[in-house]
Amino acid sequence: MSTPASRDDSNSLTTSDRIKLYELAIQSYHTDLNLYTTRMNLFLLVESAGVGLVFTDRARYNSGIAWFGLVVACAWAAVAASSYVWIYRFRQEAVNAGLELWKPTSTSPAAARQLLAFVNVFEPGITASRGGGLHKWMSHLGSFFVRPSGLMALLPFLFGVGWILILILRQ
Repeated sequence: MSTPASRDDSNSLTTSDRIKLYELAIQSYHTDLNLYTTRMNLFLLVESAGVGLVFTDRARYNSGIAWFGLVVACAWAAVAASSYVWIYRFRQEAVNAGLELWKPTSTSPAAARQLLAFVNVFEPGITASRGGGLHKWMSHLGSFFVRPSGLMALLPFLFGVGWILILILRQ
């Protein structure tokens, strides 16, 4: 005997219900992406202010500011990496759910074409050969640099290298 909590109701959802759930998931994805972008913009602002302070006339505080900037860059690299992985996995799940929802035999072929166009541009690894290999790896690497979220994930590493160079050259 199954209890109401353990019963699987996913088969009893109508197509309209599934579309509403999909749209809610996409709204959540956009919220997470906006939060990620806001965090990275804050990081860029803080680090840019630190770089500006280092290149002022107050040379006695330079190493302290550079060490602080390096610590912030390392901490932000962890935040950026975990956020990027979350966004990337959420994006893949959303695309897979959309592909399942709008199959070519769907009642909305325009939505299916739009989703497949998105997949081909931004998620080439999903439509690439499923066997893996170099082609799939290269398509994932290429899509990393197409996305703004992928490029923003590199900012903490770039600033970290910059702070290390400042610490070395300013001594």
